[in-house]
Amino acid sequence: MGVVMNELQSLLEFEKDNRWLHLNMSKLRREHADEFVAIKNEKIIDCSKDINDLFKKLEKRKEKPNEIVIEFVSKENLRLLL
Repeated sequence: MGVVMNELQSLLEFEKDNRWLHLNMSKLRREHADEFVAIKNEKIIDCSKDINDLFKKLEKRKEKPNEIVIEFVSKENLRLLL
């Protein structure tokens, strides 16, 4: 049961960080235009214009990229049409 609770907690934290990202996108566009940002606990823990560089930075921090919200912040408000 402990493993399930840990996974559930991780998912809830990921969702909270994802929500924070979208609520703060205007500010992020001003401060991190055309950069990849890594968000954990509702704050940016690192950023880079190159995704591979960002992964290296996260690795040095002992962070797991698959457990962190990582998003490219375009200076334009882009929308995907499907």
